[in-house]
Order: sequence, then structure tokens, then C-alpha cells
Amino acid sequence: MYSSIQITYKAYCSEGYYGSDCRAHCPGNPRKCVVNGQTYCKMGWTGRNCDQDVNECNTRSFCSHGNCTNTAGSFRCTCPASVYGPKCQLDEDECLFEPCNGGECVNKIGSYECHCQSGTTGVNCEMLTGNSCHSNSCSYNGICTFSNGKPVCQCNNEYTGTDCSVRNFCRTNSCFNGSTCVNGESGYTCKCPKWLSGKYCEQADYCVSSPCENSGVCINVASGFVCKCNNGWSGSFCQSYNYCNNVTCSNHGTCFNGPTRFNCVCNSGYKGNLCEMVQFCNASSCIDPYVCIEAHEGFKCECPYGIAGEKCDRLSHCLRNPCGRHGSCEDNNIGYNCSCHDGWTGNNCTEINHCFNNLCQNGATCHNSEFNYTCSCKPGFFGQSCENVDHCYANPCRHNGSCLNHVTHFTCLCQNEWIGQRCETENICFTSNLCVNHGHCFQIDSEARCSCFDGWMGINCTTKDYCYNSPCGQMGTCHNFEDSFLCICDPQWTGRNCETFACENSTCVNGYCQASNDSLFDCNCTRGWIGPKCDVPDPCTNLTCENGGKCKSIIYPNNSTSTLYGNKTNTTYIASAFCSCSKGWKGVQCSIDINECLKNDTCHGHGICNNSVGGFSCDCLNGFTGLKCETNIDECLSSPCFNNATCIDRIGDFSCSCPSYFDGERCEKDVDECQYFVCGSHGSCRNMFGNYSCTCEPNWVGRHCEVHVSSCSVQPCKNNGTCFDVDDTYFCLCDNRFTGRHCDIDINECKTHSFCRNGATCVNTFGSYDCICPIEWEGDLCETDINECISNPCPLNTTCINRNNGFDCQNCSKYLCMNGGICHDSNIGPICNCTDDWVADNCSQKNFCKDGPCGALQLCVNKKNTYSCEYHPCQSIPCQNNGLCVEHGAEYLCECQTGWKGKFCEEIDYCTGNKCENNGTCRNENSSFFCACSGNWFGDRCEIYSYCHNDPCTNKGYCKNAQDDYICICQQGWEGKTCSKFNYCNDLPCMNDGVCNNLNSTYTCTCPQYWNGKDCEEYNYCYNSPCHNNGTCVNGRNSFSCLCPSGFLGHSCDVVDQCLSGPCQNNGTCLLNITTSSYVCKCHGGFVGEHCEKDRDECTTDVCPAKSTCYNEDGGYRCIWERRRRRETIIRETKSGVLELSKFINTRGSLTKNIVTARRLIERAMCNSKTSIFETTSLSFESFPKTDPLKYQADVIISGYHNKAVMSSVFGLIKSSTNVSPCPSFFTSDLCFITLALMFVFRTLTIMGLD
Repeated sequence: MYSSIQITYKAYCSEGYYGSDCRAHCPGNPRKCVVNGQTYCKMGWTGRNCDQDVNECNTRSFCSHGNCTNTAGSFRCTCPASVYGPKCQLDEDECLFEPCNGGECVNKIGSYECHCQSGTTGVNCEMLTGNSCHSNSCSYNGICTFSNGKPVCQCNNEYTGTDCSVRNFCRTNSCFNGSTCVNGESGYTCKCPKWLSGKYCEQADYCVSSPCENSGVCINVASGFVCKCNNGWSGSFCQSYNYCNNVTCSNHGTCFNGPTRFNCVCNSGYKGNLCEMVQFCNASSCIDPYVCIEAHEGFKCECPYGIAGEKCDRLSHCLRNPCGRHGSCEDNNIGYNCSCHDGWTGNNCTEINHCFNNLCQNGATCHNSEFNYTCSCKPGFFGQSCENVDHCYANPCRHNGSCLNHVTHFTCLCQNEWIGQRCETENICFTSNLCVNHGHCFQIDSEARCSCFDGWMGINCTTKDYCYNSPCGQMGTCHNFEDSFLCICDPQWTGRNCETFACENSTCVNGYCQASNDSLFDCNCTRGWIGPKCDVPDPCTNLTCENGGKCKSIIYPNNSTSTLYGNKTNTTYIASAFCSCSKGWKGVQCSIDINECLKNDTCHGHGICNNSVGGFSCDCLNGFTGLKCETNIDECLSSPCFNNATCIDRIGDFSCSCPSYFDGERCEKDVDECQYFVCGSHGSCRNMFGNYSCTCEPNWVGRHCEVHVSSCSVQPCKNNGTCFDVDDTYFCLCDNRFTGRHCDIDINECKTHSFCRNGATCVNTFGSYDCICPIEWEGDLCETDINECISNPCPLNTTCINRNNGFDCQNCSKYLCMNGGICHDSNIGPICNCTDDWVADNCSQKNFCKDGPCGALQLCVNKKNTYSCEYHPCQSIPCQNNGLCVEHGAEYLCECQTGWKGKFCEEIDYCTGNKCENNGTCRNENSSFFCACSGNWFGDRCEIYSYCHNDPCTNKGYCKNAQDDYICICQQGWEGKTCSKFNYCNDLPCMNDGVCNNLNSTYTCTCPQYWNGKDCEEYNYCYNSPCHNNGTCVNGRNSFSCLCPSGFLGHSCDVVDQCLSGPCQNNGTCLLNITTSSYVCKCHGGFVGEHCEKDRDECTTDVCPAKSTCYNEDGGYRCIWERRRRRETIIRETKSGVLELSKFINTRGSLTKNIVTARRLIERAMCNSKTSIFETTSLSFESFPKTDPLKYQADVIISGYHNKAVMSSVFGLIKSSTNVSPCPSFFTSDLCFITLALMFVFRTLTIMGLD
């Protein structure tokens, strides 16, 4: 016998735990845990940062039998009465209290129901039926009496119940500690309070309240309980977390646990929360008694005022406060630096810094002086503080345009030929007569357009609008041509101007009139009539063309009936008809099938042709497909080649072209490249899937260890030293700043050379040196004298003269005025009053401009030994009408007053006052103004809006402005508001009298009956619903096919599928005979019979070898040797949370072992997991052969687990028949049910002798 047991469960992790088995611990953050850089969301949270709450209530029936309320990171299930559990998944079994007084109790979700025995009634079967006592009212010598007018039974001590039919096992009540005795069929049970356990409630269960926190396991002991805590937790209730768990204090200290965190006490020489930092301070770090303070990668001594140095070992250079009261002194090893307060400057902060408030704007440079400051402006700015912007600085106006500077912007005055903000765009409307005096010209950017006058049209208004006066009247639409117009008339009107009503005297008998091109009329006949006057019956109404054939009529005059009326002949007509057959048919009514297979190339030589009614089919050879076997099947479409190999298609087959590193029919085999000695003699090879790698010997590199590495490749020479490779070593050539084998030793230039000048101090640095200059010198080598006069050091009424190593302050007592100049003291120092022949501050410059040697519009400028003349065009005062002259090199520009324009401000500006509306541009023109309108306006002042400005009419449609809108006159074949909708019905695409419907991008045809297809070109074979039994008809080219529903087959779904019900048992194959609508079963090995229902007894033949016994089994047999090894039990975890156990079971012991093993698996999964909810989802037990009655017992267990009402009905039998001790304390009721169910299966096997 074969059997298998499978248990499925779900586990929800407790707080602080995560992972598929809830074993990983991560307390603290309630939402997430970060381990090795990876973020894990805890139960109830999701999202990239685990900040989104999981709404468990979105899962259907999450709270089984209760109401679900979502909370942040969790959920709450509100259970109805008699239902309990974290997810309301457990139902309290009221039947355990035997409430039905001898009746049968059936448990239900949240309640129960009593099925009373004959003679009793009521909710709990508590009343006798009827209103009188009978001899059989009370069983077992019970006495029937009356109470409140109703019969009741008084039972003796051994029986109880409404009718005294229940054996009273509780009469010898042995339940302790006030527990409740519950009577049963063959005994009693004690209903214990929550804090008691045991058969008689004699044992106290101290763990019932789950006192152990943080998933600790509670264990009952004689005097109470103890908690077995998980790693990281401690305390009587596992309430304290051991924060020192896995904390090493960097192996430099000892960890002590605290109430909320750990504390590391570090060893000498270390510090930090984890003792991870080195402590640099020691007893000798600073001169006693000064304090040492830890700093980055070192220490710092806290020196008192006046003491300095790394170890507080010298006096401070700031001791005498050299920076005064306007600066802060900073000591260094060679002196001090002054950090001046705001508003002060100088080496010792003794000078006022007038530049402190940065009064110079726009990036200007401030120059400080004794009493004031000056600003050096950047190009494009001017003013005392460089506050004004010269927007014209970069000459933004092109094509000789004049730039006018304003406070926040500039404007360009353009020549008449140019427009735009910078005069960059040609004024096309000025340079060309674009609109030929038939319209207004307006320009947008570089594109000029015309707004035509009435009666003109075209891009340049050169085409006369012949339709302007509506020559076609109300019965036609006018279309312009180059020199004339054309009227498209309404259907019943004709004539050049649509002035003639052509149908006035029409004689259309069975149709309606429509004008023709020759000013006459035509008749459009109704269905069933033809002829010039629609008076001839259509013979096609009496001719049926079969199989998609189309009837065509031929009409001709009937000369035999023509009569003469006056000067006119009255001619009558007759008609005949014939069938134009569709493909595959011929004959008068298209009823004869054409045999297409008579042609040799019907199936292209790649298949066998089969003629059918109205068509044919091809049975294609291997490797070909298609209606005519015209397509070669590409076997490469399924990507049969592995590892990026190239597939080559062949006829009915394929081949694979393998890439490097792979081999085999489908390139599925890895090539061992190492067998070809690919790493040479300096490396070892390691094969990998689809590749290989070489491990090289020292000094050898490369893909195949083929490159020898030179000694210089590791760059041993430092500080830009040059490396030279010599055999197996190297040497370094250093520059003049470093020395040593690796050029890593600094040369002290201050000892080998004397670079610093003027008494400077040389200080060596790594790779260079610095010169510390005396106060009077500066520069890299202190070679430049400092101009002390820049800081205005001299007092009032004196002038500063710079000298080497200092400066002099002079007044008239010391200051020399040359060449007869007279000195006068002033507030800014001595001033020289020079004679006419001399100029400059001290009268040292010869005045060559004395006699005015320069011409008109020139200014004379003195040079050292001569003079120069500078040209200034504004000297001629060229700007009229109070215009301002602005010079630009040798040119000038006139900035005119309001109301004037022109190069010299000589022209009146008629555009003053912004006469043009709607952003139109005003132009002066012939003693007046002209408005160049923007793209959507026209009129003298741009006051009229042009709805046609964007050319809304597409496809060469002509746009006309109307009141508050525009009108598009479309070309033939186009329609719609903007002529954008193509009239796809214009060419009458619908065949066979189909009606054309024009759409946005295509058309559709409404076909008459019997026809379908896009253009009504296909005959509708599905019209008469040929498919039976709700089959779906699919129309084909020459016939139809049916998609049959389940249970039906055949061309028209008229054959019943007898195999649908699966009559063949034991995996037998059902073969259907469509012709007879019958079936036969093809049985597989081990079974025979009409429906494969009988097991074949293979043991009747000699099938087993010697020294073995044959045992017949369902669908096969087994040979058992006298001595054989038992097979090991197969237990595996099929996926996270699913444990599966299976075994060939032959003896009671093996089944017992399986049951015990399954139970231990459940216990181990529960004990090892840190779970808060343990929820089983399924239990299955199967036994073969299927005729074994154990199968039905197992079905009871399976259905009983999912229906607790059924499960509870066998619960008492389970406990009484198995003699099972109570479940472990950590088992949930769900888990206890499963374990007891497994033991019930075992008990059933034992009773039936099937183990």
C-alpha cells in the first residue's frame, strides 16, 4: 500500500524577527531591518523604505469569520461569539459540553445545532414531545411526572438527559479544582479553567497566560514556570534585551549591558563608543600642567594666555597684542597674523577700510584710500559705484542700427530695411512690393505674409477671386481657377452658374432624378428596376447566383415595340441577366465546383492537393505551411540553439552554428579550453562554463599569461621621478627637488641655495621652499618693493612719495614745483600752480598744446615730447531738436527727444503715442504712419482679427474670414471644418450594393445580407447559422468552419463528444469515432476492461525473479525479496512553509514512524521559528489502491479540518481512542487539530488492519 501525508502552514513573524523562517533577529526599528546593506521590511510594512503600510484587510476573508480593521503595520480582527484566534479562524466547539441532552450535536461557526432523538424536542432537546406521559417516555426506569403542565423525566443516578437515555458518567465526578464535568457517550471529560490542565484538571498550567515575552518559550515547573529566552534576551520574562550580544568593543575593551543600550569600557590607548579610535594624548604630550585634547589623527595642547607652541613650550607672539583693539591676533611658529575687524585693514589693523561695505556694484573692484574709496568698473558698467549698466556696450544693434541705452534695457533704432529687437531681420514688406497693392503686408519673424483685399486671393494677393460675388448662387459651390471659376451644382441643378433645374420635366418611373453633365437628367433607379426611365424590371431579381456569384444585368432597346409620336420615337427596353461567378465556381448559377487540383502547381509542389466544394486544401509536406504550402517553416523561430548560437534554417530541420567555447548538436556542451594548453607555460588554466581563466605566475600578466611585467610597471618612483628598468630591478632618476632610491626624500633648498632676497627668511617645504619677506618687500623671492603710498599713510596736507624700504610724507616745505610753478598747501596735499608753458602735478610736463595746434572737432593731448590730436565728432553739435549726442569711436549717435527721429533727430516721429493696436509695429511713412501688424491682425491700425492667419484650411483649401470665424472652401475629395477629413467614399469603394460610411481616417461598408468583408466583397457563408449546438461560425474564402463548444465535434458541431466525461479510468486514453459517435478505451500498463477499470494481476504469470515473492498492486506489481533493506522515509521541504512526507508503507511500525516524524517536523518548525501566528492551510492523506476504505476515512479528516463542525464531531473519538497526552503548550489549537488528525488516521488504519 502507498500512502502520503502533506501538511501546509503559514507563519507570521513576531516583533523584532524577519526572514522566511522568522529566525533572523533585528530589534529597534519597527518597520525595517538593514543587514549587510540590504533592507528587509518587517511584517505589515512594504515600499522601498518600508514606509508604506500593508493593508491586510484587502485580502479576501483575511479575518476568516470576523471583521478586519487595518492598523499601522498590523491588523485587528473582531471575532463574533464562539469564534476566536488572531484571525478569527478558530471556532469554539460548543458540542464538547454535550448540550443536546442525548441528541446529536452538530457544531457550526459561532453556534451549534441539536438533532433530537425520537421523543424529545427543543433547542437543546430539553423537552419531551407531547403533553402526556407514556410508558416509554422515560428510558432506563426513569419516572415521568408533570412540571408546569409539561411532562418531565426524573432519572435514577446512573442516567441523565431529557428522556433518561444518556449514561451519567459524571455521577462519580472526579474533576478537581472546580472544573466542569462534561458527560460523553462512553465516559466523561473535565472542562478545565484556563490555568489548569490534566485529565482531571489536577495540574496547574502557569503558562496559559503566555508570560514569556519576545517569543520566549514557557516551561511549567513544580512551583510555577520558567522562560527559555532566545538569543539576545534575558530576564525572568525574557523582557530585557542583551545589547552586548555580538558586540566585541573592537577587541579593545569590555562590554557592559545597560537598560537601553550597551557601554564599552576601553583599554588604555583606545576610546570611542566601540573603542574603535586610538587615543593620542598621554602624560608627555603637553608640558605640565597644560591639558591635552584629542584631535583628528593627533592631539592638541590647551595653552593658557601668553603661552604657545605644540606642547605649550614657548611665549606667544601675540602676548603684546600687536593687532591692537581693531584686530585679533593669531600666533604661529614664526610670528603672528592679524585678522582685522570689519572696517579695518593693514598689517596691524590700524587703517580704516572704506571698502568694507563693498559699495562698488556689479563686480567692480574697490580701491581703498585714506579718506575715501574709488571703484574700477568692469566693461559695460559706469557711475561712481558702477551702479549703471551700459546695455549698448557690446554694440547689440546690427546693420547700422542705433542703440539707445535705458535703465533696464536697450532699444535699437533700425534702418528702414531692417526690423527686430536688434535690427537682425530684413524688412521684407519694405524692400519688396510683396502684396502687389492688393493687400496688407505683415511680417512674423523672417516670414512676410499678405492679408488680401476683397476680390483678391493667393499668397501674394496676385490671384483674382472670381467667386467673391457668389456667381454660383444658392444651388452650387464656386471653385476658383487661374482665369475663371467653376460651379459644382447640387444634384438636380446644372448650367454654368447652376441656374437650370434639370429635373423639371423628368419621367423617372421607379427612381429619382439627378442632373447629368449635358444639362439633361439621369434616373437613379430603386432596387428591382433598371433602364433610362427606371421602367424595365431587373431580371436579377429572378436569378439566384449561388456560392457568392454576382448577378449582372444587360439592357437593350426593344425595336419591335418602338412607336413614333410626332417627331420623337418612343423606345422601350428589355433586359437579360447572367451570373459572374466567384473564385472556385462556374455554371449558369455558379453551382458547379471547379477542381483546382487539376493544376500541377496548386500546392507549389510541396503538398498533396485535396479538392473541396468551392475550393481546395493542401496537405503540406514536412517543413512547409500556408494555404498553398508556399511558406517554408522556419524551425529557428523556437530558438532551439543554446548559448547565443546562430540557428540555420533547413527544409524541415535546422542546424546550429556554435560560438567559441561551446559545442554539441544544439551548442549545449561547454568546451574545456584547458585541454588546449591556452595559458602557456607561465599560467594555470581553470575551465568555466562558456569561458576559461588563467592564473599567472609572478611577473606575468595577460589573458594567457603571455606578457612579462617590468619592474617599473608598479611605479616605484615617487614625486615625478623617472623609472629605468634594468634586468630584474630598477633605478629612479629624481628631479632637483627630491632624492633617495624612490625620490621620496625632500631636498632642503634653504641649506643648499640662498634664493630669498632683501633680508627675507627662507622656510623649507615638501618639494619646494617659501620666502618670508620683511614688511617693506613682497613677491615670491621678496624682490618687489611695496608701494606704501597706496594705503594713504600720510597725514592731512601732505603727499606720499614711495621709496625703496619705505615712503616719505611731503608738504610745500619739502615738495618741489618745477619750471617756475608755485606750491600751495591744500586739504589733499601740496598743489603746484604751473605757468602756461608747463603742466602735470609738479609742472614737469611741457605744454605742447598751448597754441591750439589741433583742427576742428579735435582735442589736443600732451605727450612726453610732443602732443596728439583726438577726434570728437560731437564737437559739431550734429543732433537737432535737443537730441543728445553720444560718441562711439569715430562715430556718434543721436538720442532723440520724444516725437522726433532720424539720424540727426530731424524727422517728426508720427508713431509717437503707439497708434498701432494689438502689438502692431508702427512705421513712419510719407508724413504719416503705417502699422505692420502681427500674424493674426490686419487693418490700418491692426484692429481687425484675422481668423485665417494660421492657414487653418488644409489640403489646399481656401480660407475666408467671416464674422467671428473663418470658412474653408475645400478641394474635391475633402470635407470638414478645415478640409482635413478625406471623403473616402468619394470613389464608391463598397461593392454589392453596400452603403459607404465615411470616418476620420478610413471608411466602413454596411453590407447587405449574404455579404461581408471590408468592401462587401466576400460572400457570408455564416448567414444561415450553419453551426449547431451554440457553435461559433467562422467565415472563410470559399466556405465556413465551426468553433465547437465543449462536448461537441464535427464540421457543424453536430457530433457529441463521448470522451468529455472521461469514461476511461486509470489514465486510459479515450478514442472517439466521429462517424458512429462512439468511443473505445485504450488501457495503459496494469489495467484492462471496457473502461480500464480492472487491475491486471501480473502475478498470475512468472514475472518476478527467483527468491522473491510477487505482490499484485493497482496498475502494476512488486517483487519482494526475503531479505531487503527498508527504504528511507522521504521528507522534504517543497517550498518555504510547506513540509511534505511520503513513504511506501507496509507495516504498522513504518506508518507509526511516519506519523511521529510528521509530528516532530511540526514541533520543530514551531519551536525553531519566532512566530506569532501559526496557521495551517491544508492536510491531505492518500492511500492506494483507491478502493481501499481508508480513502474515505482520510476524506473525512481533510474535509473535517476545513469544516470545524465536522472536525469537532470526531474530536472526542480522537482523544478517547488515541490515548494522546495533551498537546505541548506552544501548540495553537490549529496545530493540535492537525497532530490529533494524523493520529486518528493511524488509529483508523490499526482498527481496519490496513497498516
